[in-house]
Amino acid sequence: MAVEPANFLLQGVVPGKVYDLEKEAGLKLRIYNRDGVSCTFLISSHRPSEAGNRRWTPGYQEIPDPEWLKFEKKEIKVGPYGSGEVRMFLEIPPRKEFFNQHWMVTLQVKRCGEGGFFVSLCPKGKIETLSKKEEIIPYGEVGTLPSTLNFNSVGESKEIIIFNNSPKSLRLALRIRTPGFQGIPPTPGYTPVGRKEYFLIEPKVLYFQEGERGKKVKITWLKKKRVGKQESLLILEDPQGVRAFARLKLEVKERD
Repeated sequence: MAVEPANFLLQGVVPGKVYDLEKEAGLKLRIYNRDGVSCTFLISSHRPSEAGNRRWTPGYQEIPDPEWLKFEKKEIKVGPYGSGEVRMFLEIPPRKEFFNQHWMVTLQVKRCGEGGFFVSLCPKGKIETLSKKEEIIPYGEVGTLPSTLNFNSVGESKEIIIFNNSPKSLRLALRIRTPGFQGIPPTPGYTPVGRKEYFLIEPKVLYFQEGERGKKVKITWLKKKRVGKQESLLILEDPQGVRAFARLKLEVKERD
């Protein structure tokens, strides 16, 4: 058996809107039967910790409810050496704290064999909700407001608020990384930029005491790589690894 897509990225998802992923993003689940007999496949969605290799990309959190990703049907029969397609739908509840999120969900496709034995494949989806600068506390233990900073010119400074929503104290280091770092994909159409000398981060380390939540950080884009759309990642790390990230984007339309 085989499944397409193996992975996918959805960006700018608006909480409260129902998405037909075939119409909105050209995505549909395609299942290939490599056997010479008809097979029935079972389809379901899960948190990454519940299916497959139980891993997910650092900086993303598990989707709060995997049932937000729905399927046209949860069971499909595919003929010998044939393929079948299933439409997918996504609906995130209309809650303000669900903006500025980076989530992952696992799709599980099972083929039942003799004696009830199951063979499964587990594609993963990355879901990034719309970046929005609004006076809200983002969902999750560590969050950013907004989740994307859009720079209009070199030398411009932008402010981002980092949230620690856990009851514990926390130390976060803020670093610049190239999109692709630890599996965080670039935004399609943007040139990756990862040189730290292109940016000024003030401060570079945040200390949260117990009960502290939001802290402001100023970021200045100092240099440009070339004309066109450019993107970098602001990575938030604690001693255990990457906790969250924000996208930094700049569009240079003319050469100096």
